[in-house]
Amino acid sequence: MNRSSFRHVAVAIGTTLVSLTATLPAHAHHATGRPPETMLEGLLSGVAHPLIGADHLLFLLLLGGLVARAGTDERRRTAAMAAAGSVIGAVVHLFGINLPAVEPAVAVSIIGAGALIVMRRRPTPLSVIAVAAVFHGYAFAESAVGAPLSVFGAYLLGLTVTQVAIVLGVARLDRVAGTDPIDTDPASLRPDRAAR
Repeated sequence: MNRSSFRHVAVAIGTTLVSLTATLPAHAHHATGRPPETMLEGLLSGVAHPLIGADHLLFLLLLGGLVARAGTDERRRTAAMAAAGSVIGAVVHLFGINLPAVEPAVAVSIIGAGALIVMRRRPTPLSVIAVAAVFHGYAFAESAVGAPLSVFGAYLLGLTVTQVAIVLGVARLDRVAGTDPIDTDPASLRPDRAAR
């Protein structure tokens, strides 16, 4: 199996497995084992949550791969749109507005992001990213809903910083490597593509 075929299979298997687990009933991920009670716990829980939730982490990693394909201005807009959508979803949850089918929507967003990478879709529509991020933000907020507003705010700060760092970090690594993660064109491995 050549390198490109292996990547296609790896993306498909990984996305499928995480998506299947994402459709199971939601259980809030708590970095401390319980909802945060102080601002520091809220901040740390927000930082940790994207790292300990496999479904959310996979979405952010895939989103980073999509962001890497965009131009400089679009990379910033895409990362900002994802962060804003996530915060909006979390605030919607905070105010007790119920979004339907959150876990299936999270699973579909992971499959969709993987499909966009495999299909080499450039650029990714910002509205699609925003809607997916709203559902992820809603799910993220489960672990901090009910906390005092200041603790919830600290949670959102940590969550947003971590999400942006993951997305832009993956995008930067992909761009430094100078290759498309699913690229089958040997010319894409030329050193001059690393500066794009």
